Amino acid sequence: MSSQFDLRQLRYFVVVAEELNFRRAAERLFISQPPLSRQIRELEAVLGVQLLERDTTSVRLTPAGTVALKRAKKLLADAEGLLSAMETVRKTSAATIRIAASIAIPVSKQKALQDAWKIALESDAIEVEFGESKKLQPRVRQHQFDFALLGGPGDFRGLESEVIQTLPLVVAMAHHHPAAKKKTVALRDMQGTPLFWFPRTYNPSYYNHCARAFEQIGFTPDYVYVAPGQLTTLERISHGEGFSLLTTAQTEVSINGVTQRPLKEGPMLGVSLVATWPADPDDPNKAKRAKRFAAASKRVLAGR
Repeated sequence: MSSQFDLRQLRYFVVVAEELNFRRAAERLFISQPPLSRQIRELEAVLGVQLLERDTTSVRLTPAGTVALKRAKKLLADAEGLLSAMETVRKTSAATIRIAASIAIPVSKQKALQDAWKIALESDAIEVEFGESKKLQPRVRQHQFDFALLGGPGDFRGLESEVIQTLPLVVAMAHHHPAAKKKTVALRDMQGTPLFWFPRTYNPSYYNHCARAFEQIGFTPDYVYVAPGQLTTLERISHGEGFSLLTTAQTEVSINGVTQRPLKEGPMLGVSLVATWPADPDDPNKAKRAKRFAAASKRVLAGR
């Protein structure tokens, strides 16, 4: 026999204790009397006390039964409270709007974007996950997010999307580089200087986009592959080991010895920020909310 009791046995006991009649209790519980009696006996065996005194004409609570009844009612109430609380959590979780956001978004804009999204989507239940666009994009397609603001170019097939803004690139080079004296730098000014660049596996779509642009411009890079966004790369640039092309999000980090200048071909090579979302034909309001999401993103990124 089990050394534990379950909530069903407690519920049966409470009903019998309230009715003080097995027939009426069985009717309330929609079971027959034999299994009801068996469950009560098993509960008494587990507790090691007699809860009910019963004879052919009556049922009475024992002193132990009186104590058990009070505690059983509390346990059942606590269990109901747990179920109710979890139902609330489930409903709240289901109503939470999940948003994916690219780390290419300038840090200075991230808080303002989240505040604008809450207003546009008319909800404070918003969860935003920042990360690399290439990793977030498949999850948007799998409906793990309701909306996203990701970096492009990328693979947005099967998704609704709208280009919100293009972030032009800037050149990061050593202070003593000859091109550092110019207000705007062209890629040809950097020919012969090693380019700190990300491996193709990091973002194949954008890597290919830039490679085509380099060829069109007539710029032949001397690649030095590094992990994106590392402070050690800027330190190497300050020592004159090469240069890099940064987005505006990356230019928020500065280091002594490094000069940043607008890139003449910056718009051509720029990183697009794209509002994207999975279509949902079962939700007629999804398209309207998506337009509000895109419009709010555009206002914040434009500084309005």
